[in-house]
Amino acid sequence: MQALLSRLSFWRPKTDTPLPTIELQGERVLLRPVELRDAEDMFAFVADPKVVHFLPWQPAREVRGVQAFLEQQRGRRRSGESLAFAVIWKETGKVIGSTDIMQLLARDKHVELGYILAQECWGKGIMTEAAALSRDYVFQELKRVKLVAFADQENIGSRRVLEKIGMQEVGTEWRTVKELTRLYVRYELTREDWEKLVH
Repeated sequence: MQALLSRLSFWRPKTDTPLPTIELQGERVLLRPVELRDAEDMFAFVADPKVVHFLPWQPAREVRGVQAFLEQQRGRRRSGESLAFAVIWKETGKVIGSTDIMQLLARDKHVELGYILAQECWGKGIMTEAAALSRDYVFQELKRVKLVAFADQENIGSRRVLEKIGMQEVGTEWRTVKELTRLYVRYELTREDWEKLVH
């Protein structure tokens, strides 16, 4: 991640026009688009080697790198390419993770879901709640026809989240991550199956 963030250090949004506010309310978490002020909270978990173990990033080394990453995410939202949500723990008001709805410009109306969560929040169903809110936003508000996601075969926690929100394993693919060849599992959920799930 550090190398990626370093390359982003000089990136700036083309305009400062305010973007619409979006809030997704859950029982324990609130989701809203990431903002530059989230950098300190996010640095606390993206600097954790265990949190980024299965991701293509190295642990973050400094807050300014996270700020650059958040600027990039804001630009992606403005261009309509993706929408990253900060996951806020209602008890503390702190950002404890994020979800990312990607591939929004895809012509087939399939979008991809990604996420990350602070280690102290693992195993409590928090990311399942946040991922379900993101899933519902994809189908209710964005009107997409399919949601896809990928998880390292050995990332049992992430795979469990996808299964709990109704996604089904449909195949695998090999990826090179941090110079290692790893097997990733592909999950999908169609709009039709989502409607059955929530009604």
